[in-house]
Amino acid sequence: EKLVLKMSFPGTTRVTERTFVDRCKELAQGEHTWVLSHLPNIIWSFDIPFRDGSPQDNFKKKFGDDYEMRVMRGIILEESQPALECQDGKGMCSSFL
Repeated sequence: EKLVLKMSFPGTTRVTERTFVDRCKELAQGEHTWVLSHLPNIIWSFDIPFRDGSPQDNFKKKFGDDYEMRVMRGIILEESQPALECQDGKGMCSSFL
């Protein structure tokens, strides 16, 4: 299986993708269980905050509340296919499209 590393630099107040996916899995019940087949399988996720004295820290000191601190965020997940390429045994992911 192929793995993908996805890196981003969101504001520290942003919800992580892992939290979002986990919440979707919790809500995928009853007629919505098909969603589970279309969510990424996240192997590992991490946040790396910027240290004191980093450019991020200096921006925050200079601009105060006008600057939102950021974090380096990464997730490692299994490679997925675009919805238009997936197969569900009935043709093109009919329950998804």
